[in-house]
Amino acid sequence: MKRYALVALLLGGCMSPVDEFRGAAPAAQIVSLNVPAGATASTAKSSGGATPETICQRATFYEITRGVTTIVNGGVGVTLLVLEAIVDQQPTTLTADHATWGPHTGALDPTTWKFDVSKTGPTDYSYVLSGKPRNAADTAYKAIIAGKAHVISRVVGSGDFLFDFDQLHALDGNSKASGGIAVHYDNTGSPRVVEVAFKNFDDGNGNYTPNDALYRYAENSDKSGSFEFVTKADVDHDPLRVQETVGIKSVWLSTGQGKSNAGATGGSLAADATLEECWNGSFDRTYFTDSWNPSETEGDPASCKP
Repeated sequence: MKRYALVALLLGGCMSPVDEFRGAAPAAQIVSLNVPAGATASTAKSSGGATPETICQRATFYEITRGVTTIVNGGVGVTLLVLEAIVDQQPTTLTADHATWGPHTGALDPTTWKFDVSKTGPTDYSYVLSGKPRNAADTAYKAIIAGKAHVISRVVGSGDFLFDFDQLHALDGNSKASGGIAVHYDNTGSPRVVEVAFKNFDDGNGNYTPNDALYRYAENSDKSGSFEFVTKADVDHDPLRVQETVGIKSVWLSTGQGKSNAGATGGSLAADATLEECWNGSFDRTYFTDSWNPSETEGDPASCKP
C-alpha cells in the first residue's frame, strides 16, 4: 500500500470544493529537490599519504549536484509560487467541474491573467494559466503554464506541467527567458520522484542555465536518494567548442554519505571519459578516479556507499 493511502482516505471527504480545485496547482514542496547539506567544508588533511588537494576536501561532484538542484529548484519553484499565490485567493467563478481565478490586470501590468482549472475525474484535474495583452480580446489568451494533476491532498499527488517561456516573452518583453520547462512529479509513494526537462531554455541574463537537459530526482522515505541528469557541454574545451553528451548520477544515504559517477561521450573526445567520486557524511571526498588520469586515483574505493 502506498504510504499516503491513509492520508487520502482521511482527507478525501474533507476537502472543500474550492480546496479540491486549489490542489490541482502543485505546491512547491512537492517538486523540491533536496540534497543533503553541510554547513561548511571540513578542513583538508592528509589521509594515508593522499594529498590534501584531493582526499578530504569538499567533494566536487557533491557540490555540482547541490548547485544544479539549486538552479532547477529556482526555475521550477518560482513558477509554483506564482500558482500558489493565485489559488490562495477565492476563485472568480466556481461550478461543480470548473473554477476560474481572474481575469486580473495589475494597475501597471501590460498583461491580463486568468487561471482555469477543470475537473476531469473524481480526483483528476487539468489547468491552464493564460495571459493576453491587457486591451486585447479574449481570443488572444495564450497558455503560459498548462498541466494535469491527480490530487490526493494539497501537498500529495502526481502530475505534469509545462512552462512556455516563449509565450511569456511574447506577452511581456520584460521577460527575457526563452524555451520551455516540463515537469513530472509523483509523491504518492516512496520514492518521491521529480523529473524536469529543459528544452531550448535560456534565462536571457547570460547566467549558467541548461539549454537542453533532463533531470531525474528520487527521494526515499528515509531521505536517502539519487539525482541524475544528462546535458550537452564542451568538457574538453576544444578550439571548435564542440559539445559532448554528459551524464552525472549522484546517490546518497540518509547520513549524507554518497558517490557520483560521471561520463562524457561523443563530440571531439577521442574516447569516452568516466569519473567516480565518493564522499563521507561530512561531504569530504574519500575516493576519486577518472579514466584519463588513472595513475592519480586516490583514496579507498571501499568507502563508496551506497
